[in-house]
Amino acid sequence: MLDYLNAENAWLEQQLAPQQPLRDALFEEIRGRIQETDLSLPSPGARGCTTPAPPPVMNTHAITVTLARPTAAWW
Repeated sequence: MLDYLNAENAWLEQQLAPQQPLRDALFEEIRGRIQETDLSLPSPGARGCTTPAPPPVMNTHAITVTLARPTAAWW
C-alpha cells in the first residue's frame, strides 16, 4: 500500500512540476502574511477554528401532562 501511495505522490509531483514556481511564490506570499511569532490560540467560534462549539443547552424544564380518565363510553 505504501508503495502505491509513493507512486501516486511521484506521479502528482511530475504532473505539477510546471507549476512549481507559481506554487512556491504563492506559498511565500501566504507565509509572509502570517505572523510566525503569534503563539496565541484561536478563540472558539473564530473563523478557521477547528475546536468544536459547545453543545446547545437543552431545555431542562419539566412538562406535566394530565390525561383524562377514560369513561365507560370510551371502552
